[in-house]
Amino acid sequence: MLNKLDDFPIHQTPEPIAVPSTSDRNVYDRTWFNGYTADGAYYFGIGIAIYPHRKILDCAFSVVERGGRQHCFYGSRRAPIERTEMQVGPFRLEVLEPMLRTRVVLDDNATGLACDLTFSARTAAIQEARQTLWSGDRRAMDSTRFDQFGRWSGVISAARRTGWKWSVDHDERATPGS
Repeated sequence: MLNKLDDFPIHQTPEPIAVPSTSDRNVYDRTWFNGYTADGAYYFGIGIAIYPHRKILDCAFSVVERGGRQHCFYGSRRAPIERTEMQVGPFRLEVLEPMLRTRVVLDDNATGLACDLTFSARTAAIQEARQTLWSGDRRAMDSTRFDQFGRWSGVISAARRTGWKWSVDHDERATPGS
């Protein structure tokens, strides 16, 4: 189960990159982004996750308007062997420059929600402390995350509204443009 990342000296175990170091069927690797307008009128969340033992790659894109109206897209597919292949139907995540710039595209689809957004880092990534959660004698969660502040640029559109433009400033508050 080799993939193109196996060509790099990044292995943490003697196994290929596609082989998780645990047999826990719930192991996953996830990316999560969010942004919101300075006035709180709009919030968006973006996620993509691979569950290698379940052989699933799924994603979500959601926009919430003040007042609670939510626009959502969810997608799922069989996980690819190539971990750099991050596309689920009309949704794709592109790492343009690792730890600096990431693009998220949601092409036209039946939900009416679409976007073409680019995240540009304004700070270095900050690694959080390892987090473990136990349920009795079973480890229920074991994760390490990183946080990063940045700026969003691009367009979000929904069936009822089009042309939302987002620009995120240093403290992650987005400002809609015209």
